[in-house]
Parts: sequence; structure tokens; C-alpha cells
Amino acid sequence: MRYLLLLSLCFSACSFLAKEGNYEKYTSATGEIKVHVATRGSYQYVLYAADGQRYLPASPLADELKAKALDEESALAVIFTGTVLPEKADVLISTPTDGSVKDFEVHKILLTSIEVSK
Repeated sequence: MRYLLLLSLCFSACSFLAKEGNYEKYTSATGEIKVHVATRGSYQYVLYAADGQRYLPASPLADELKAKALDEESALAVIFTGTVLPEKADVLISTPTDGSVKDFEVHKILLTSIEVSK
């Protein structure tokens, strides 16, 4: 009985790990950076891939890219390469009292390169 339980636990762990390692990779993909205001003076830069998926970068974007995204009226067109991570994060919106609440949840993405599309 113990061996059967141990075997089923190992199988469950292996199938979980296989799912975790099956996240999408993007290579020279097109997308847009849209700025979401979390609170006054606090912004989140959400990457909208051309396939319709939305992601939060796992590490901060370069200040130059943030400045260009803030200057755009709607979205900043980019070309990026990266791997989707299993962890998720909340995208926040501001409230009338300058607080923030969850708007939606997205996966994080580890970007290996990102540049403004020409």
C-alpha cells in the first residue's frame, strides 16, 4: 500500500513539473506596451503580445522604454523575445481615493530582449 501511495505521489509531481515547464516562448514577436495607472505616480507596464496574451515583465523595463511608453497616447509598439513564467501577478487600477484594486491577473514574462518597433 505504501508503494502504491508513493508511486501515485511521484506520478502527480512529475505531471505537475511537466506542465510547469510547458510555457510559451516568444522570439522576435510583435506586441505593445500599455501603461496602466495603479495609483497616482505608480504605473504598471503591461506587454500585450500580438496573439492577444497579456504579460507583466518579470524585471523592470529600462527607463528609456518606460519614458517612451508614457509619451504614447495609446500603446508603444515593440519587438520582444522572452519566456512566459508560471508565476502570476495582478494588474491594478486606481480608485477614486487614490488607492488601487485588482483589475486582472496575468502571467509574468522573462524578457531577454525588447525594443521599440520601427
